[in-house]
Amino acid sequence: MSAAGSTLALRRRWTDLIASGYDRLVASDPGLARLRLALGVLVSVVLAVVILGLAGFAITGALLGASIAMVASSGPVQPTVRKQAAVIVLTILPAAGALTLSALLSGHHVVSDLVFLVVIFGAVYIRRIPDYGFPLGFPAFMMFFFASFVGASPAALPMLLLAIAVGLACAGLIRIVVLPPRSARTFRRVRRGFQARLAQVLDSVADLLADGPATGRLDRVRRRVDRMHESALMVEAELDSPLAPAGATLHQRRVLAAELAAESLAHEARRAMTATDRPSEADRDLARARLGTLIELIRVDRQRGGSGEFRVPDWVCDREQRVAGVDPAARGLLWAIAEVGAAVARSRKANHRPVLGPPVDDEEDVPERADRDPVAPPVRGLVGRLLPSTRQAIQATVGCGLAILAGELLSPQRWYWAVIAAFVVFAGTSSAGQTLMKGFRRVVGTMIGIVTGTVVALLVAGDLPLVAGLLFVCIFAAFYLMAISYSAMTFFITVMLGLLYSLLGTFTPGLLVLRLEETAAGAAAGALAALVVLPTSTKSMLRDSVARLLDRLAGFVTSTVELMADGELVDLIDASRDVDADLDAVQTSAEPLLHRISPRRARRSDTRHLVRVLTRCAHHARGIAANAEVAALPADRTLAEVGARVAANLHRLRAVLRDEPHPEPLVRDENPAAAIGRGVPAGLDERTRRAVDHLTQLDQAVIALARPLGARLADRPR
Repeated sequence: MSAAGSTLALRRRWTDLIASGYDRLVASDPGLARLRLALGVLVSVVLAVVILGLAGFAITGALLGASIAMVASSGPVQPTVRKQAAVIVLTILPAAGALTLSALLSGHHVVSDLVFLVVIFGAVYIRRIPDYGFPLGFPAFMMFFFASFVGASPAALPMLLLAIAVGLACAGLIRIVVLPPRSARTFRRVRRGFQARLAQVLDSVADLLADGPATGRLDRVRRRVDRMHESALMVEAELDSPLAPAGATLHQRRVLAAELAAESLAHEARRAMTATDRPSEADRDLARARLGTLIELIRVDRQRGGSGEFRVPDWVCDREQRVAGVDPAARGLLWAIAEVGAAVARSRKANHRPVLGPPVDDEEDVPERADRDPVAPPVRGLVGRLLPSTRQAIQATVGCGLAILAGELLSPQRWYWAVIAAFVVFAGTSSAGQTLMKGFRRVVGTMIGIVTGTVVALLVAGDLPLVAGLLFVCIFAAFYLMAISYSAMTFFITVMLGLLYSLLGTFTPGLLVLRLEETAAGAAAGALAALVVLPTSTKSMLRDSVARLLDRLAGFVTSTVELMADGELVDLIDASRDVDADLDAVQTSAEPLLHRISPRRARRSDTRHLVRVLTRCAHHARGIAANAEVAALPADRTLAEVGARVAANLHRLRAVLRDEPHPEPLVRDENPAAAIGRGVPAGLDERTRRAVDHLTQLDQAVIALARPLGARLADRPR
């Protein structure tokens, strides 16, 4: 090979390697949301430190400015630039107020602690205010905390207030000017992330067909399907933004269709490869070749500007050619591959990009939304009558009060570490189990971070540029991993503290050990408050979230009948996403019961089974939404009867969960789909057949909920 040829091959190899790495990054971080967050925080902090350093501020002022820049730039992203600017401007009020109180009360220890508890109560209480509550309450707590951390005094107050203003200005500059919320651009990113996840599912199916159904390969297919679903939900979230691109409903339908097609393909591949009569080697090779073609089409569609030739294969559009010459064992598999190809082509057309080859049939869109909100759960006692923000404000105040006492006993100078540990365990939690789990993760992250932070701080002590560089790396890593692992975030924050104390010249290994002790004391105080003060049990929260999901599914089934049988214009796409949102709430509620530290293995197994069946229900709801058409089965009495029975069974399950007296048993039918569409002279078309099949599977999944929810079963009256 010539030198030019070798150089070209090497360049191509590096290009492929970079493209593969970028694909993995986009797939793991759809929309690059975590990357944007971490970069925004890092640049805000660096900019604040540089400006304050050049302006001659003391180290305490630089730390305070960097801390408020970190807090303000890591808060929730607002949907519009105006609202983002309003939040940052308003942040100066609680931040400056808390800092002033802490500095003025620095010589009055008991009064300062009591005022700190009032600040904590207010910071949690105002979370009830949409969009503004958390980003205004959390800075108030953090500024009181950091004032104690840096030892703020009344004499230094003017310079510290100016440092806060500089830090907020830096955060605003980065969030509003450098990294503004641009939904159209973010939508393109999350769409490319979804396509990367879709390609990964196809790749894992190809590996399954090539190497056989080993447990590891089956698990990888399942994991990639789950990640693709998470990515699809991110696309949906962007399409719900006020700045969403034109034709959002069309994009929603296309993404849902592609997701459902890929899920069906994964199911067909698992079924085919685990059956006794597997597809032949030739049919598997054909399937792998077609999967490779689809992966290449997805790669072309992901290119910026839509460059590259996107040619739809004939076997995607020609229904006869899809399974021509294929053994019966592989027909479902090859058909599912073609459905994925059709969904990918329709998605490209929805984005106004050229599609070559045979025409792909378009799908009609449903213009109206099915708006059926679930029934609110019954109010139970004082806890049920209080708003969650009020209940948590009381719990956080009590927990932080206990943390102050425990922290003072451990160290009169570093007691605030216990307080922040107690405070943060109530952020993003709704039950005692979630609070316990978050406290456990914080202690684990701190414990591992202490060992690493001690080693790193001792190795780099005295090297100012290296310490500063590692500090910035820890800040970036902490916020990049925040949404993935709370323990990882706590780990990097602990390492950062070790480097920070090394920078200040006050580092000792015992200091980080003290941080572990204070963190454990604070987490224990928070957990005790969550368990004793107005507790919300994980079990009751799970029952309420499951009841809401059952209500939502019942409304979805009723809307399906109205759409397909009565011809009413309802949007099942949005309705299915509401089901997904309620399923996500169920999974969040069940997480403490499924965690490995949960002491009850039997309950863990029952809860896992319940979540799996509910996940099946949501999957089939998405399948119905992707395939149901207006008046597909006009005035079909059997469809109306089946839909009414499924909805009634869901209401009976909800009655069991709500402890209603004498709930009726569930009614079942062995084969409800057999008679649906029987009066259609030409038979059911492919899409309607798929919608009916998903309704049948949903019916069976609802019946399967009887055992984990403790409902009775009864045969359908004859």
